[in-house]
Amino acid sequence: MKKLLIFSMILILLTSCSKTSDTIKPDTEEPVDKPIEEPTEPEPVRYTGEIITDGFYGKSGRLYFIPDKETRELLKGEYPWDIDAGESIPLDYDDINMVKDMPTELGVYKVEVEADFISQGIASELQSIKLTEEIGTVEYDGKTYPTNELDESVTAKDTVCGLIVSNVRKFEDGAVMIEFEGEIESEGFYNIHNGGEFFNYINIGRIVPDGESLKNFPTYKGVGVHNNYSVYFAETNELYQQLAGHSAIGRGKFKSIGYDIIYNYGGGVPPDEVLTEIISLDERYKGMFEFNEDAPVTTLVNEKIKHKDGFMDKYAIACAYKQNDDGFLNEYYFLGKEEVSKIKILSTDEFYYWLEESDDNDPYKFTLNSDSNAKNAHSINFRYGKSENMKDSIRKNYTYGYFRDGDEIVRIFEGDTIKGMTARSIGIQYSATEDSPDELFRLTCEFTGKTTLTGRLTSYFDEGNGVNMIYFLADEEGIKKLPIYDDDIRRQGAIHFDYESAKEVIGTDYFEKNCEITIDNYVISKSAGTESYDWADLISVNFLE
Repeated sequence: MKKLLIFSMILILLTSCSKTSDTIKPDTEEPVDKPIEEPTEPEPVRYTGEIITDGFYGKSGRLYFIPDKETRELLKGEYPWDIDAGESIPLDYDDINMVKDMPTELGVYKVEVEADFISQGIASELQSIKLTEEIGTVEYDGKTYPTNELDESVTAKDTVCGLIVSNVRKFEDGAVMIEFEGEIESEGFYNIHNGGEFFNYINIGRIVPDGESLKNFPTYKGVGVHNNYSVYFAETNELYQQLAGHSAIGRGKFKSIGYDIIYNYGGGVPPDEVLTEIISLDERYKGMFEFNEDAPVTTLVNEKIKHKDGFMDKYAIACAYKQNDDGFLNEYYFLGKEEVSKIKILSTDEFYYWLEESDDNDPYKFTLNSDSNAKNAHSINFRYGKSENMKDSIRKNYTYGYFRDGDEIVRIFEGDTIKGMTARSIGIQYSATEDSPDELFRLTCEFTGKTTLTGRLTSYFDEGNGVNMIYFLADEEGIKKLPIYDDDIRRQGAIHFDYESAKEVIGTDYFEKNCEITIDNYVISKSAGTESYDWADLISVNFLE
């Protein structure tokens, strides 16, 4: 009975607990939204270092950026070229506003830049630039060269001749390109002209420094402005027109920027330098050559003197190219440097000539050769000297001449035929000064081919000279059968013969008779101011009396 009572109490207790659990709910916390974390922006990459500038900026241009050590490490994954400590990277800009706050004095400045360094070329595109004092580790401070001669250790930030080296590129074949920032003062001759189709018809010019100003230009292994390209510039500012108003060819003192050295690389450079100041112009050249974009005046240049732009030690040869509806007219001038003379030496509407110096390095001799497309290839030889009044004088020797053929004047080159005779050699000398161009001085022309002449033949003893002479004077009909040079020195038709050869034909008697003769190897010999005769070989004689 007792056990039954205990069991009944346990059952009641369990039932009571079971009901309670159905009605009482445990305490629960309300759900709380977690805050959304904003993505954090990475620290911006700062490209810092130094730029080298001369303070001159164009509408577009280039700066040279030397990254500091930390930036150089960053660029190893971006810039496609290896960069050693102290080397510079070209940064190109296309808007002058981008550099409006940059310094205007030559120097090396600390900057922070943004640029597209991931490019295929050497140069990168500049996007922004600002001056700053907060840059990383500067790895090279630069050195100074005591003279204008650079060596193989040259690199950006080095100074020479008051310039700062801005970029050095070295190639596996030993070629080197060195660029500089800063103005160079030079003195020398200049030549400005339109560049023609090759340069898209822009106006270009060159200055050929000489004298003491050569020391203002750095050199590398013997290569400098004296044997590399001259100061080579295009029209970029008002200074070009100032030169144009003075003369197309002249002399003066100047300042320019953009000089570089190209060692053992390529065959030419563009006119990238910029004229920044005209210090003075030599008034002796004012108005000497008119500047005309449609009729350029240029100095003649060949491979030997290309770096001097044709200005040799004592002279230059200039050509004025004039186009017209019918063709062209080229006028060639000798430009004397010591006396400042301008002598017209040639005018032609048929030929273009190139300059050749003397084979024996005689500075007083030169030659103009016709171009390879000329119908009659030929040369004209010149010699520079002084006239009797000590003025610059030119002696010209032509290998062609102008002869009368009936009522016409025809030009005869060596190898041409006239009156049935062939020109074997032609040497016609003119002298010219600035005041007296083209005065015939001497001519010697040799013709081969037989011809028959009528006139009067004389055999006599020349007592004054103590020799036997044979002399022929052609009549009017006889003269018509001879090549007559168009000049005013003397009348042709008087011919001398070698006595020893001619006596085999006419004997040794003295006489004066009308006759018909046959001659060969006719030689015209004339000289201004002195007595001269023509010569020939006497082949046969037919006496007419």
